[in-house]
Amino acid sequence: MRKADDLRAVLSARLPDLTRNPDLFWIEVKEGRIRATNTAGRGFEWSYTLELTLLDATVHPSLVFLLVSDWLKTNQPDQVQPGSAGFAFEADRVDSEKVDLVIRLHLTETVVVTTNPDGSASLEHIAEPDYAALLGDAPLAGSTPVPFRALSIDGTQVWPRPGT
Repeated sequence: MRKADDLRAVLSARLPDLTRNPDLFWIEVKEGRIRATNTAGRGFEWSYTLELTLLDATVHPSLVFLLVSDWLKTNQPDQVQPGSAGFAFEADRVDSEKVDLVIRLHLTETVVVTTNPDGSASLEHIAEPDYAALLGDAPLAGSTPVPFRALSIDGTQVWPRPGT
């Protein structure tokens, strides 16, 4: 579940408030399936729903959605292409400054199995293809995410919080 670990690391780095209370931020893998390829290579694919839960979040949901969308562009690009269903979420406003947020992402991970000369096997989780490199400089829908220093929503700075 490399992608679950990677998404957690990205969100924790960009939203450090999430790591202060781990009981309010967790990731679960649900509805998992393994599809074997029935080839000599014995590879297979993980397919699962990643459920990201943020409780009492003080960050604006749009910032979380932006970070998840940017992460998807590299880690599950089919989810951000024109015509894709996107990702699902549920939100519950706790009070004027807090929200409970659940995001569901449909993810896949490909595993290649290689038989070594000594008869042992090596398993490797393969990263998504770098479509920009494969297609030359022509980007797919959406572009490479540009890091931002601050974020405003409807004219109000929400990240980093003013004064922090």
